[in-house]
Amino acid sequence: MMKAQVSLELLITVGVVFAFTIPVLLLLLSVSQFGYEKSTLAQADAASKTIADNINELFVQGPGSKKTITIAFPTNMQNLSIKDKEVVIRLKTSSGVYEAASPIFANATIINPSSLNKRAGLFSITLRTKSKPNGDVEVEVYG
Repeated sequence: MMKAQVSLELLITVGVVFAFTIPVLLLLLSVSQFGYEKSTLAQADAASKTIADNINELFVQGPGSKKTITIAFPTNMQNLSIKDKEVVIRLKTSSGVYEAASPIFANATIINPSSLNKRAGLFSITLRTKSKPNGDVEVEVYG
């Protein structure tokens, strides 16, 4: 009879410990996921701003300018696009699609845009201005 009581008390104690531990672990996991997602959003914002700033710099320098930069793209990136005088990086997040956009002065295009779709990590991007009187900027992407 005594062994059964001790076993029952041990089971109840372990159950109470699990009842308090599991919600705390789930809360910590969700908080860390939220922090990770916020850091990828900041990384996307920084990458789009860096690309836009460099395009603007080359546009001001004029035709024949060239620059190679290294950009870190977040793991949940869907694509990089340049349209309507904006550099846009699309991310897939838990709350939907996020677009990190930065304005540019020049009309710009990406050569081989499919090379950056759903890719993450460090990439070298070469930017160069076309030899046109209006100073259009053409973006060449090397991964």
